[in-house]
Amino acid sequence: MTQEGEKGLKFGILCDSLQLQYWQALVIEKLISEGNTLALIILNKEETIQKPKGIRRLRAYPIKNFIFLFYYRFLLKPESKRMVTIEQWIKEAILLEEEARRVKKSYYFSEKAIETVKSSEVQFLLRFGFGIIKGDILHAAPYGIWSFHHDDPEIIRGVPSNFWEIVEDIPVNGAILQQLDESIDAGRILQQGWFATINHSWKSNLDQAYYGSISWPAQVCREIRYKGAGCLKNKTFPKPAPMRFAPSNLIMMKFLLKLWMNKVKFHFNELFRAEHWSIAFIETSINDFIENNFPTENLKWIHSKTRRQYYADPAGIYQNHQLKILCEHYDYKSAHGEISLFKINNNSAFYKPEKILLNESWHLAFPFIFEAESNFWCVPESAESNQLMLYRWDIEKKELIFEKILISDIQAVDPFIFYHHQKWWLMFTDKFKSNYSLHLWYAEDFRGPYFPHLNNPVKTDIRSSRPAGNIFYMDGRLMRTAQDCSVISGHRIAINEIIKISPSSFFEITRFFLDPPKLRQHFKGMHTLNTAGPYVIFDVKQHLFVWDNFKRMLSKKLRKTVGHKVKGKN
Repeated sequence: MTQEGEKGLKFGILCDSLQLQYWQALVIEKLISEGNTLALIILNKEETIQKPKGIRRLRAYPIKNFIFLFYYRFLLKPESKRMVTIEQWIKEAILLEEEARRVKKSYYFSEKAIETVKSSEVQFLLRFGFGIIKGDILHAAPYGIWSFHHDDPEIIRGVPSNFWEIVEDIPVNGAILQQLDESIDAGRILQQGWFATINHSWKSNLDQAYYGSISWPAQVCREIRYKGAGCLKNKTFPKPAPMRFAPSNLIMMKFLLKLWMNKVKFHFNELFRAEHWSIAFIETSINDFIENNFPTENLKWIHSKTRRQYYADPAGIYQNHQLKILCEHYDYKSAHGEISLFKINNNSAFYKPEKILLNESWHLAFPFIFEAESNFWCVPESAESNQLMLYRWDIEKKELIFEKILISDIQAVDPFIFYHHQKWWLMFTDKFKSNYSLHLWYAEDFRGPYFPHLNNPVKTDIRSSRPAGNIFYMDGRLMRTAQDCSVISGHRIAINEIIKISPSSFFEITRFFLDPPKLRQHFKGMHTLNTAGPYVIFDVKQHLFVWDNFKRMLSKKLRKTVGHKVKGKN
């Protein structure tokens, strides 16, 4: 993201040893890869407090937290927290050993340390050690000390990270990067994100939050370099929730039981409750649809005849008073999606596909349709091909004609394109963080070339990031549909208002959520919402047993189990 002639920022780290957790090392690697320089390492050389021995040590041991301490130390081993050396960076940085003055749980740094920070000209410090920091060191670097907090501090604050959401059945857990001040957990929020709680695995829940936030310091650096220091003044402050402490033995026993039950439920659902999507459409305005101001009996449906297959991700072409629906056609036997076409006749009670429009060796889905130059264009999801491709709709042949590759070396999930403020905007989520990491690109022409937004990913939020369909206006406001994947993938539709969009800024607010219609089928999800002429088109899902899905998932789980056993022997 560095523009020619622009220098990166100098930064330092505060750490307890010359080994860091793996995710912390990735944070540093990301910063350096974007032109920033690690110029200072302040190493904690606090004298080791002599622990009591014998009976005195036993009496001082926190027996009430024994299960937690044992589990955390010996059983919980997230990949993100394994220790790695940082010696490869020591040669290029000043190394200062600091014996900070400790008052209860707070650390106050020496004048030497403060002067070293100033003379090294580092512009911010990353806290990867030292505990609670107070005093003049907080202001020694121009942009202060940045610290991660892996929970949403307005809901969960304290220890341990990403734990209480599982205990209390909170479907979303968060993380922040904050600028420290004298108050605890109340500093300015520099970056923030929300993730789905992985309630069957504390290890996976931790890895998700840690890996999902490694780019945040680099993103803040981009903002500072392109917008100036004043951009930090617009950041908000949290309203900290009550402090949590290490769980008692009773809570841990309940937690372990809940973890086991959630794991059983997770594997049961993967084996026996496959997604089965159907498409619905209705002649109504998008505003009336969102306000549920329409008769559900007027809904018309596109269903698959078999459980093994489904139709999803619908988009429409309305031309010459005729509606055509393009959609994903998925087959559990091949685990492969293709793009199908339906011609809609208002007199029909049952619809079958008119033809297959696209079928490739890679999975295809989400055939997004937009208009430009008096033509209809399609950008389907083709993440497995590592390319984003543009097709033109041929009205005579009723075919999608390949136009060009828009972007190469990219795995874009649910991409869509729209025109606003003299630019074409492209949005999608990343395949490996497909439900929460929103990326934004822009171009002068819809054919490209496309350029990445200054601060990708522009949003990290499991509740409202992943695209769900086209842009529309409501009372003059630009609205974007997105998927809420917090409870399950494709749980419901979030309606976001885009407040600001430019090559260097993006901000939107979720105004409300749209649940699937309440019908006798008891639909469990909804993840696409599009308009075409006077029609609203969407999809809904049920959970059904599908034999081909069962076989595939069981085989996958058995291979994984055998792989773990082999790895353990080695």
